[in-house]
Amino acid sequence: MSAPEPFRCMVCNRIIGKTRNHYAIGAGPVTEDRIICVRHINDTQGMHTRFFPGCPHSWHDLHDHESLSGTRAGMRWAIDTAHEIPHRIGETA
Repeated sequence: MSAPEPFRCMVCNRIIGKTRNHYAIGAGPVTEDRIICVRHINDTQGMHTRFFPGCPHSWHDLHDHESLSGTRAGMRWAIDTAHEIPHRIGETA
């Protein structure tokens, strides 16, 4: 069995390390174009508005919305199995 191909962060286009945290953002099926690296998950200035432009809460950050974290292998599994990130209670699409 070979190692999964690396993912690139959709924000900065850097390759995310094999054992580094990968974050899939937003509800719905996990896809490669929604994976970001750890440096952007805590960027409260721009990433929240970029991913959730309709959110009425200016104090939110990405941790206040749906996400899934894992290693490269975990993200590959989530994509290959069409794993869905559920909506949080009280949130809609």
